[in-house]
Amino acid sequence: MMKTIDDLDFARRLIVSVEGESGGGKSAFGIGAVVSRPPVYLYRFDFASEGVLRDVKSMGLGSQVYDEDYDISPLKETLETMDSLDLRSDKGRKQADEIIGDTRATATKILVKYQGDYEEGINAGGTVVNDTFSEVHELVRLAFFGRLKQVPPMFYERVNKTMSHFIRQAVFSATNLVMVNKLEDEWTDYIEDGKKKSMRTGNARVMGYKGAEYDAHNRIRVYRVGTKFDPDRGSQKVSFTGGDFHMVVVKANDRGDLVGQDFKVESQFDGFDQFGRLVYGEEW
Repeated sequence: MMKTIDDLDFARRLIVSVEGESGGGKSAFGIGAVVSRPPVYLYRFDFASEGVLRDVKSMGLGSQVYDEDYDISPLKETLETMDSLDLRSDKGRKQADEIIGDTRATATKILVKYQGDYEEGINAGGTVVNDTFSEVHELVRLAFFGRLKQVPPMFYERVNKTMSHFIRQAVFSATNLVMVNKLEDEWTDYIEDGKKKSMRTGNARVMGYKGAEYDAHNRIRVYRVGTKFDPDRGSQKVSFTGGDFHMVVVKANDRGDLVGQDFKVESQFDGFDQFGRLVYGEEW
C-alpha cells in the first residue's frame, strides 16, 4: 500500500559534496562532523590530512573517528611505467597487458574491501567521510579497466552506476555522507588557423565522478582568504597559506536560498555543523 507524505520520516542529515584546493579546509569540513554528528567513519585515500587528524586527537575527539586507509598510489606509479614501453612491439604489448591485468586484480581486492567497509559505516550511523571521493573514482576505474587513460567514454556506464550507488546507499539511510573532492583546471576547445586547440578557462571543476555534483543534495566549495579560489582576492598576489576559512554554497536542495552565499567558517572544524544549522535551523 502506498504511503502519504505525512507517513514519511525525513532524516535530518547531510549528503554533501565538498570541494577545494589543497589546504582549503575540505578534509576539515568532513572530519569536523565529529563535533556534532559522531562517530565519523573516515575512508582515507589522501594522506595529506594527517595534520587535521592530529588536531582532532588533541581536541579529545580521536575516539570518535574511525580511520581506514587505502593506498592506490603504487598502482598508479606502476601504470606510469607503461609510458616507456614500445607498444608497437609484441614484447611491449605483452608487458602492458600484464601490468593492466595485475593492476585490475589488485585494485579489485582493494575495491571489495572498501565496499564492505563503506557499507558498514553507512549502516552504523553517524557520518561517513570519503577523503577523497575523487580517488574512490580512480579505484573503481582501476578495478574495472586496469588503467586510468585511453578508456573510451562508452565504457564508463558501469563506473558511473557504481559511484552513484555509493551515494544512494547514504540517501536511503539516516547517515550523513561527505564526499571530499579535489579540483582540476577546466579546459575548453577552440579553433585557430583551422586547427583544434585547448586552453584553460580559468575556472576549476570537480576531479573524478562528475555525477557527484548532481547526486549530492548539497555542494560546498571551501577556500581560505587570499588563496586561489578566494572570489574577493582580485589582483592581489595568491597566498599559499591563507587566512580565515570560508565556504560557498553551490547547491542546497533543501535551502535553495543559500545558493551563492559565502560564509566565514567559525573555526576550522565548524563548517559541517555550521552548514547543518543553516539548512535545518533549530531542528539540526
